[in-house]
Amino acid sequence: MFIRRPFREYKQPSGDLRLLLRRPAVEECFCIEHGPTAELAYMRHIYHKDEQLYDKLQRTRDIMAHRANSIIDHPCPDIDTKMDVLYALDYLKRGKFLR
Repeated sequence: MFIRRPFREYKQPSGDLRLLLRRPAVEECFCIEHGPTAELAYMRHIYHKDEQLYDKLQRTRDIMAHRANSIIDHPCPDIDTKMDVLYALDYLKRGKFLR
C-alpha cells in the first residue's frame, strides 16, 4: 500500500527577487559601494547648501519673530502705529514693496 503526498501548487518564491538577478560588472556599476560619481558628489554639495540656506532662513525667521514681539511689547500705548509697522514688515517680508 502506497501513501501519496497531497498535490501542492507551485508558489512564487517570497522575499527579495534581486538575489536572482544578474548583477552588473564593477566597471558598469554606479552605486555608492563601487565608488562615488560626479553626480553623487554634486548632489551632496547641493544637499549641504540647501541645509545651510534652510538654517539661515530659520534664524532669520526667529529674529523677525523676536523683533515683532519687541514692537508689540513696547510700552507705547499707541496700538495703531504698532500694527501699521507690523503690517509694513509683513508686506516687505512677502516680497512686496510699499510706496
